[in-house]
Amino acid sequence: MISTVSQNSHPPGGARARARFRRHLLMTALLGAALVAGLALVPGPGAAQGPQGRGLIGRHLIFACTYRTTDARGTSNDYVLLGHYDFLNETDVKLTYFSYDARKNLAPGTTRKQHTPMNAPYARGAVDPGFIHIPSYAASEKFTGTWRRHRDALQVRIGGVVHQWRLQDRDSEFFVMTEPYVDAQSGAPIIEGLTYSNGRGYAYLADSVTDQHRITRRQLLDNYKGETYALTGTNRDRRWAQIETGLSTYTLRSAGDEDVWGTSYSGDSPQTPGMWCQTSLLLNYAPYSKQLLYINGGHDYNRNGAFDETGHQKQLFGVLEGRTVTKMVFIESSYENDGYPIVGVGRYYGDERPGPRGEERRPPERR
Repeated sequence: MISTVSQNSHPPGGARARARFRRHLLMTALLGAALVAGLALVPGPGAAQGPQGRGLIGRHLIFACTYRTTDARGTSNDYVLLGHYDFLNETDVKLTYFSYDARKNLAPGTTRKQHTPMNAPYARGAVDPGFIHIPSYAASEKFTGTWRRHRDALQVRIGGVVHQWRLQDRDSEFFVMTEPYVDAQSGAPIIEGLTYSNGRGYAYLADSVTDQHRITRRQLLDNYKGETYALTGTNRDRRWAQIETGLSTYTLRSAGDEDVWGTSYSGDSPQTPGMWCQTSLLLNYAPYSKQLLYINGGHDYNRNGAFDETGHQKQLFGVLEGRTVTKMVFIESSYENDGYPIVGVGRYYGDERPGPRGEERRPPERR
């Protein structure tokens, strides 16, 4: 699910940072109402076996993670990464990721795809729905390294830096980052003069990462549960928060473009009285992989009945089981004109609840 606070305007009254954080939590609840209607690692070289006896070799660990760096002067910065480890053989691994830099506060990219109509009750006549915006990454990197594991612990070494993950759920093959990056020699989270902290990450094992077959609405579950770890606020009021979230794709509708699915709904609150909201899901847009999806949404702060604000932007990396996207990890990197972007990481995973009329796998009708 996407939390949707506009990046282009702020409602009057109150401290900006506190109001912004309240709106972030409010949008989590609103979207929850609107959109939410294993592996057993063993010691020693070779194939670590999963619940079906499958190993890591030839597979991939798709991840979203964040960390903070602090220099000797006390200046801190936050990063979020979306990528994957490829386990090439018993010892070698390849790391590929997109990096998003909070300090740069990059403006989002504007796609050539438009949102579905908002259908706000206050819209006057026909309104252009606006273009979908996606996160702008600061860097795309590829490295090679080594990996090892012991029971539920997975350790990846890239150069002189160690990444540490732990298997948390065998059935879903879900991993979490256990601590920030550390120096391979000292074991301390100090690398090239920077102190690493606040490491948090979510990851799933997958059989593919660069699938080029088109993803359709039928390949998505009707409901996903989820969680997000997000940084909001400004300056000294800036803080990380863990938020329960979710995504229910059965609420989304297509306006004719099978790659764009959206919904609009009331975002009315004391801070945003009578305001309408929009959330759109974009499929098959990234050349790198069709497993990359995007969510863009937010409040209609200019009250024109169209989502032409930049909104919040998420990039998701889906895990295919057969041809069904059963799980996803994601990053959020949302530009803010005050210089303090909203960034975060999270995951979605299958929710057993069926969609409307019990049709769990049936896509919605078009409007």
